[in-house]
Amino acid sequence: MPFSYIKIYRNKKSSQFNILVFMKRHILTAPEWADYLSNFMTEIPPNCIFDKGRTGCGGTELALTNGKHTIIVMPYVNLVVNKVQQHGGKVLGVYQGIHDEDIENYINTHELWKITCTYDALPRVISTIQNMGIDAYNDFFLLVDEWHVLFNNYVFRNKAVTEVLNIAPSFEEVTYMTATPIEDEYIFKEIKDLPVFEVKWPNITEIKVREVPTNRCLQCIGNVIQQHLEGKAFGNLHIFVNSVYFISKVIRRYKLSPDDVKVVCALSLENQTKIGKPYPIGKPLDPVKKVNFYTSTCFEGCDIYDEDGKTYVVSDGNRQNSLLDISTLFIQICGRIRNSKYNKDGITYIFSPTRYDGGVTLDEFKKMCTDEYVKSNKWIEDINALNEDARAITLEGLPENFLNERYVHLKDNHLEIDKNMMNLDILNFKIRNKIYQSRLALKVELMDNGFNVVSNRWDYYSDKLAADKEARIPFKELCLEYDRLAKSNNFGNNVERLNLIAQEKPVIREAYQKLGIEKMVELKFNQTNIIRNIIKQSDIPQRKKIKEMILNKIGVFTPIELRNAKKIIAEIYSFLGLSKTAKATDLKDYFLCKKSTRKYNGRSVKCIEIINEKIIG
Repeated sequence: MPFSYIKIYRNKKSSQFNILVFMKRHILTAPEWADYLSNFMTEIPPNCIFDKGRTGCGGTELALTNGKHTIIVMPYVNLVVNKVQQHGGKVLGVYQGIHDEDIENYINTHELWKITCTYDALPRVISTIQNMGIDAYNDFFLLVDEWHVLFNNYVFRNKAVTEVLNIAPSFEEVTYMTATPIEDEYIFKEIKDLPVFEVKWPNITEIKVREVPTNRCLQCIGNVIQQHLEGKAFGNLHIFVNSVYFISKVIRRYKLSPDDVKVVCALSLENQTKIGKPYPIGKPLDPVKKVNFYTSTCFEGCDIYDEDGKTYVVSDGNRQNSLLDISTLFIQICGRIRNSKYNKDGITYIFSPTRYDGGVTLDEFKKMCTDEYVKSNKWIEDINALNEDARAITLEGLPENFLNERYVHLKDNHLEIDKNMMNLDILNFKIRNKIYQSRLALKVELMDNGFNVVSNRWDYYSDKLAADKEARIPFKELCLEYDRLAKSNNFGNNVERLNLIAQEKPVIREAYQKLGIEKMVELKFNQTNIIRNIIKQSDIPQRKKIKEMILNKIGVFTPIELRNAKKIIAEIYSFLGLSKTAKATDLKDYFLCKKSTRKYNGRSVKCIEIINEKIIG
C-alpha cells in the first residue's frame, strides 16, 4: 500500500511545512510553539513506522480524539486501562474479562469508534466487528502503539506478537508508532520495508541522569525509601524496576507499611502471592503513595500524575530481566510522570554492572549469529525445495531435537527460520554483556542517547541538609544554591528547599533579601562580614548595631584574649565609620563581663568573657 501524505494544520507563520525525504525516511520538524502533535497534525500518518520524536507528545491522544474509527493495539492491560480511565465512556478497552457483547454494545451506542486492546485481544476485536457486518480492515485505522515492545516481548509473548505482525498488513491503514524505535538493524523483517515518518522537535529538554553504581541495589534503594519515609528527603518515590521478586524483597526487608506502598505490575495470582495480600496490585492512576513501584507493564505509554513525584530506575546486574535497553525502555520511563515539579531535576539510576568478562565482543557475537543464520537458512531452503514426499521423509528422519524450535518452525510442511529471534539475541547480548559490562560502558550508552549523566553526588545541598541537619555544607555553596533556586522558573519545586535553607541558615535569606547576591559575592561569602553589612544597613541605633556585631563575632560565655577583643572592636568601629579608639574594656559599656587569667600553651593570658547584656546603659 502506498504511503499516504498527512493532513496538518497550517503553521501560524507560514502556509506549509517542509518535509525532508531521505530514501524512505520522512522528516517533519515540529513548530517551535508546539507542545503536542495535535498542535500541528490532525491524524497519525498511515502505512509507516511513525517515530514521534519524544515521549509525552500526545501521539496516542491524537489517535483517540481525531475523527477516524481507530483500533489501538497496546502491549499491556494497564496501558489499555490507563487510556480508558482518561477518556471515560468514549473509549472501549478490550482485554481478558471484556466480552464480545461489550464490544457489540459499544459499537451500537457510539458514532465514533475508538477501541484500545491488548495484543491477545486484537483477533477477537476484529472478529466481533466483522460479525456485525462492519469491515474492520477498511473502516478502521489500526495503530500499533509502542511497537518497540513487540520486539522486547518477542520471546515470552511470541504467539501474540506474531499474530499482530501477521494481522496488521491486512488493514488498509496501519501505523507502527513509538518514541523510541529499535535500531534499524534489529527492526522486524515484517515491517522493515515500511517508510519511516520521523518528527523532529526543536526544543528537546535534556534529561539529567544521576547514576548510582552499586553492588547492592536492594540496600541502596532501601536506604532511599527510609529517608523519604522518615521525612529526610523531599517528594514521593516512583521506582521503576522490572522484577516483582525484587519489589517483594524490598517490601519485606524494610517492613514497608501497605499505607505507604503502591505496586503496579501485571495482574496475576502469582504476582499477588509474591507481593503479599496486604499489598493489592494497583493501577497507574490509583492515588499515589509515598513509595510507588512499577514493573514493565508501566514503562511505556502509561500516564502517571504526581506533582511531588521523583523518578528512580533500578537495574540489578544479577537479574537479567531488570536490565533496560537505554535506547527504548529507559527513555520511555523518563516520560511517565507528566506533571512533577521534580521532572527538571532528572532521574536517579541505581544499577549494578553485570561484570561480564568473557572473551566474546559484540561484533564477534553478531558475526557468529549471522554465520549460523546463513548456514541454517541455506539448509532450510534446500529442504523446502524438495518435493512434498521427499521433504516429509527427510523431516521425519531427522534426529530428535535436531531443529531448535526457538528459531525454526514447521508451517504447511515447510520450514521457516525466525530472523527476528536472532536479532533479539544480538540485542540482549549487547544489553547484558556490553552496555552493563561496566559503569563506563553504561555511561557512554546514556550519553549516546542524549542524557546528561552526572555522578553520584548531591544535586542539591538542600537534599543533603534534609537528610542530615548536622551535615557540613560550605556556607558559600548554600548561598549559591539559594540564589539558583530563587531565580529558577521551577519555583514550585524550590519553595521547600528555600524554606529549609532559611530555617537552618536564617542569615542566608536575610542577606539575600537585604544585600543581594552580588554583595554577598563581593564579601566572599564571609559570614561575619555579611552579618555586619546587614546590621549596618538596618535602621536600629548605632549602639545596638555595635552590640549585635560584637555578639555575632565573640558570643557569650566564650573567654577571649584582651588583645583579640580589642582587635575585633576596632574592626567594628572602623566598619561603622566611627573615629573611636578601641579598647578591650569597651565590652563593659554594652555587656556584663568577667575578666580572668587562663593558661594557653604554658603561658598566662588575660581574658575577658561576655556574660549577658546590660539592662541599662
